[in-house]
Amino acid sequence: MRTQNDVPLSSKKRGRKADACITYPLNRHSRHSTHKPITTIASVDWYEIGAVVTWNGYSPSELEEAFLKAQRTNRSVECTVGRYSVRVHPSGFGKDRESRMRYRVTWKDIVVGISARHSTNRKLYNFYLCASGKACVMLGLEAILEFQNSLIHALGGRLKDSWIKRIDVCLDIRNYPVIDELIRLLRDGCYVTSSRKRRGQKSPLAFYETGFAISSRNIRLTAYDKLAEMTKKKRGNDYRQAMIQKRWGGELPTSASRIEFQILKGRLFDIDMKTARDVLDRLSEVVADATAESPRCFFRLTESPPDSKNGHQSRAKTLPLWKWIIECFRAGFPATPQPLEKSYRGLKTKPTV
Repeated sequence: MRTQNDVPLSSKKRGRKADACITYPLNRHSRHSTHKPITTIASVDWYEIGAVVTWNGYSPSELEEAFLKAQRTNRSVECTVGRYSVRVHPSGFGKDRESRMRYRVTWKDIVVGISARHSTNRKLYNFYLCASGKACVMLGLEAILEFQNSLIHALGGRLKDSWIKRIDVCLDIRNYPVIDELIRLLRDGCYVTSSRKRRGQKSPLAFYETGFAISSRNIRLTAYDKLAEMTKKKRGNDYRQAMIQKRWGGELPTSASRIEFQILKGRLFDIDMKTARDVLDRLSEVVADATAESPRCFFRLTESPPDSKNGHQSRAKTLPLWKWIIECFRAGFPATPQPLEKSYRGLKTKPTV
């Protein structure tokens, strides 16, 4: 029999291998107890790739016509490609060290760069796609991948090679305010990290109004109050409703915390994930590497300040609350292969503070 304090969320289609619901019975005497269940959902919150596409008889007449019209009017122009209505912008894509592409196309907060040139290597790639956090929440990774493949196919292309430039994995914690506690522990020095402070910095940590961040060369951890962040940035109502329905169980939570790892291709290459398919098929390994305690420990919270002066950081015990957060992350990206449309139910455990 289920009690009022132990109500698991129903399984729903939430997209690519990424979303999992984790609930646990509430302790009525806990200082964190609320009238609402504490749940977590792990998901992909940024998807950015570069790709080499082989164009077979590609004739960008529709894109070119829309592009020239956009340049004349200096406004984006609507264009139909396959079964998608996209917008073609007057300026191309790519700057600095990025590969230059003639067409900049957008569809529902997804940005695509397309070049008609034939390419055989990654240095001069001819296709780029970036799905922001908003796109990942509102569409889901499965719909983003479907748009990517359909667009290439509609233009007469074949995907020859693709790789992740950046991918974000996040954990949304509902009705459990952990950010203030994490910040307090960080200010007390209760953490271990492989990140090094840069010139002019006193610490690799950076504190913000709604949370904190810590960065290394190819990985970055951010943790913040998601409700406060949405209010501060004045997110649109469509994004707010998508968060409520897809990340917060259908109702506005009493508190909403976000823990997020931003992972760049250098970190992925280090663990032999050279293509986008490698990453998508092995997301559990990506998360395991980002949250590892050893030997590639990027960051972990500890019960007490580590003895860094004597080089004994590894002896500091990991904070139980941080262990619970990592368990929730890993449960959201299970190692067992599953079809795209499946969602996952995670652990029913209670975090120890």
